[in-house]
Amino acid sequence: MTEQLVIGLLTLSGVVLTVVGGIAGAVIASRGQKRVGNIAAKAATDAAKQSNEQRMIDQLQEELSRYRDQTDQRLERLESENRAYRDFIFIQRDHMKNHGVTPPPWPDTLPR
Repeated sequence: MTEQLVIGLLTLSGVVLTVVGGIAGAVIASRGQKRVGNIAAKAATDAAKQSNEQRMIDQLQEELSRYRDQTDQRLERLESENRAYRDFIFIQRDHMKNHGVTPPPWPDTLPR
């Protein structure tokens, strides 16, 4: 082989190695960027999911708080109404006794 042919082959092999190295570097860099992108996308999805979950938890806590408030108000109203009925029953029983009417016996299942 002539000296020029050897120099040409060495130059060509250097160019081929450079191109192959560039392609390999680009593939490796692309994979790395995809991984970084996937990690960032997963983190964003997880953050959005946590945000949605937190929003739902907040909404449920608000609903529970409203339900408890309504239940407390209803219970207070029923207790007040129950006291009024009991007072009225005792007034009627006293009225019956004062007018000589024997009131019916008090049920065992009800507190006095």
